[in-house]
Amino acid sequence: MNYENYSCCSHGPGRTAAQSLAEMELERGLWGAARDGELPRVRALLAKGYDPNRQDPYGYTALHYAARAGKAEVVSELLSHGGCPTARTNGGATPAHRAAYKGHKEVLDLLLAALRVKGVEHIVAVDDDGDTIAHKAAKGGHTQLAGELVRDFPLLDSMKNQRGYTWSLMS
Repeated sequence: MNYENYSCCSHGPGRTAAQSLAEMELERGLWGAARDGELPRVRALLAKGYDPNRQDPYGYTALHYAARAGKAEVVSELLSHGGCPTARTNGGATPAHRAAYKGHKEVLDLLLAALRVKGVEHIVAVDDDGDTIAHKAAKGGHTQLAGELVRDFPLLDSMKNQRGYTWSLMS
């Protein structure tokens, strides 16, 4: 029997898993800790001097990640360490836009309290699509939250996005 071409044990070059430096930083740094709600790690990184307002390649800060993930304790910690509630992603979204889309009311309340200090223009801010926090809440299927936002901030009720829709037409 000829076994010359028998290759049951040979292995060619395969695909390997690789992470970019940005992905590694997301996982190991403040962004990942904020996203995962790891409050002790967030505190430790902030104590080491990590900047809560440092943006990833897409413009997200740790506050965006924590807001999107609904991590209220982390949001509070980041705000108390100078996290900027008006920070914008490359698409113009604030942390409040991210929290509203996901329906994270407790997080949104923390962010709105911080934004009130800066002025109502930051509460009615729009992203690059012209969406307000009420639009985002409605788009995310959180119509009750959107209604509460409009009740508390009546300017949001009549604001139209770039497609000409008010928040109530988004749900």
